[in-house]
Amino acid sequence: MADRLNSATVHLGRALRQASRADRGAEGLSAELRSALTSLVYRGPMAIGTLAKNEGVSAPAMTKTVGLLEARGLVVREADSNDRRIVRLSATRRARALVARRRQAQVARIREALLAVEEGPAQVERAIQVLERLVSHLERQTP
Repeated sequence: MADRLNSATVHLGRALRQASRADRGAEGLSAELRSALTSLVYRGPMAIGTLAKNEGVSAPAMTKTVGLLEARGLVVREADSNDRRIVRLSATRRARALVARRRQAQVARIREALLAVEEGPAQVERAIQVLERLVSHLERQTP
């Protein structure tokens, strides 16, 4: 069962990424840039080291990513109000709008796919609950 779930999640992720790549449009953002930007939008302002840790990359790699996002006007750097030595990264209004549009498009794709598989709402809801609990469990195990 775990093997089938692993395979299904890999294929689901791949299908969603491919659809997302196909419509990346004028933004031209790579998966790494989109991921970092989405973290800033949903998790709020944070230090570059925190963002790097959340994204599983080195601080120098994240510095490069943030530079690219900043050059596109999607991220701003601000001094921390409590400790001026710390620089916080924040998503701009334009970045929040971009992430919201991408999320809406992704949700529409998933909604369409759910209609195509013809499962009942109760069965789909149950599957989602199980997946949410699985994710929560796995996140607690990750150091």
